[in-house]
Amino acid sequence: MSPGSRRSPLRVLLYVVMTLVLLVVAAGVGMAVFVRPDAWRPQIEAAVQKATGRSLKIGHIGLALSLTPTIRLTDVTLGNVQGGSAPEMLTVPSAEVQLSLLPLLHGNVDVAHVLLVDPKVLLERTRTGTPNWSFAAPSKAAAPAAAPSASGRPAGGVAGHLFVRSLGVRNATVTWRGSAAAPPAVFTIAALDASAASADAPIHFRLSGALSGRKVTLAGEVGALSGLLATTTARPWPVKLDLHAANIALSAQGTLALPSGKAPFSAKLHLAASNPQADVAGDVQVTLGARPDVQATLASKKLDADALLAALRGPAAPPAPAKAASAAPAGRLFGDTPLPFSLLKLADGTLHWQVAELQLEGQALRQVVLGAVLRDGKLTLDPFSAASAGGALHGNIGIEAAQAAPRVTLAVQAPALALAPLLAGTSLAGKVSGTLALAANLASAGGTPHLLAAHLGGTLDAGLSGGQIDTKLLSQTLAMVPQAVPLPTAALPQSGVTPIRCATLKAHASGGVAQIDTLGAEAGPAVVSGTGSVNLGAETLDVQLRPLLKVGPGVVVPVRVGGTLLAPSVRPEAVAAVNSVIKLFQGGKATAATSATSTSNVCGGASLPAATAPATGTTAPKVQIPATVPQPAQLPGVLRGLLGK
Repeated sequence: MSPGSRRSPLRVLLYVVMTLVLLVVAAGVGMAVFVRPDAWRPQIEAAVQKATGRSLKIGHIGLALSLTPTIRLTDVTLGNVQGGSAPEMLTVPSAEVQLSLLPLLHGNVDVAHVLLVDPKVLLERTRTGTPNWSFAAPSKAAAPAAAPSASGRPAGGVAGHLFVRSLGVRNATVTWRGSAAAPPAVFTIAALDASAASADAPIHFRLSGALSGRKVTLAGEVGALSGLLATTTARPWPVKLDLHAANIALSAQGTLALPSGKAPFSAKLHLAASNPQADVAGDVQVTLGARPDVQATLASKKLDADALLAALRGPAAPPAPAKAASAAPAGRLFGDTPLPFSLLKLADGTLHWQVAELQLEGQALRQVVLGAVLRDGKLTLDPFSAASAGGALHGNIGIEAAQAAPRVTLAVQAPALALAPLLAGTSLAGKVSGTLALAANLASAGGTPHLLAAHLGGTLDAGLSGGQIDTKLLSQTLAMVPQAVPLPTAALPQSGVTPIRCATLKAHASGGVAQIDTLGAEAGPAVVSGTGSVNLGAETLDVQLRPLLKVGPGVVVPVRVGGTLLAPSVRPEAVAAVNSVIKLFQGGKATAATSATSTSNVCGGASLPAATAPATGTTAPKVQIPATVPQPAQLPGVLRGLLGK
């Protein structure tokens, strides 16, 4: 890649503007005396095309003479690179250049002010990866440039005496397209004002605009123009910025090293941001070589991620119209839409972030440590550790995107997580709560949710204690058992909450099939245990549940849960259920299966956090125990209900 192709968009645009200003000003001085100003338009267009390799078109040039002569240009366009998405890279409907008259008498070009109105800039890469800010080098026949002075400016010639005191831009649009297939990002600039006392003095600027519809203001100070124009050495260019966007205030101070020769663009910044929701400070280094690289070390005292994400999302958008096609086929939970793993192959980087207090998905975490390494398409989040109210949380995630079938691994140890925030946005929100203990060690491979589910392997151990469930929801769940079975759910209250003493799930998976080793729960008078399997690839269920309602004599009615994840079906296990009911009508105190579903088996063997009392102000609902048990005359009807006759 030639050195010219490594020039930054900022420097390229600056050269274009400076060339235009220089040529137009030089032409304007002569035009005022000898010819009509517009007569110089062909020469200016030819000179810019020779310097950049791009076509320049100017609609009209006019000159107004006064103590501050003003050159006016209209309908200025600069052609785009071959293969670009639009014919022009730059369009300027109107531009003005105000000159200081006295410096002209001494052979110096002192531009008092440059104003660009409604400019549109397109920065993009073509399908072959060519950036449109890469301009053709001047022909070898061109005269060599004069040696730079100590300040970095060319010595001698008109260019050595050109200086712009202030620049104004109004209603500009900058469109960025990182690749031909990527959606464009649009930045609108309502106003930009920049000024400097001399070519060797710092540049002060202020910008107001919007990025993707969100208001942005940027103010600060950057290095001198002479440092920006220096091309022989990649000297650090100081920057000091204050950014306000989406209710976030950010300040940055450091240096930029613009491309020079084989040296790519790089930046070293110290960042500091603070608002009521968060604060962050640390050092960031960015290098934009053949493969971008970002290194960051950050620290925060407080970070409310929930509030920040809500602010970035902005007001809730109206519901989107229903799509004709879903990401997942009809009847499927896991879709076939490719996951964006390819983004991990675009850059490298490392991150080390410490957060004293983190609010994430409703969880209050402390002493959070996050380490991330991205290298050649492989992302490793390790360590991820934090302290919660119930103990330490540890985990790591690995994604290998460079493989044909991306591999994903997940390991989590979380002894005490609040369940309610995790259920927010689901049908169970506000209906189930408690403390969740979780241990998972999972791995899979695939580029879509369906493939990841179909190849899942590993172990999962989860438990819930000290929780509550909406009593109406509990009754509705138990009512899934066929109505002919004498489970007296009507005895349960239809409102209030029922304490959950415990719930536990232990499973292992291989090839996308999860085997349930232990499944059990106790909520008030209801106890449920079960075993079975879930085929995540086919999304089918084969689970046997044994519910027991500890009311009256008690009876266990085994049921088989089949169907799919989105359309489960429930039917009784006929033989076991009939034996259980016959025992009950014979006056038994429940079948042998009852002991298998006892509280000790469901909760006693689980490695769960200690059970906690219900929330203050809540009381367990009172259950009315029926005075009588079903009579023998009812037996034929019950059996017919169980057998579906």
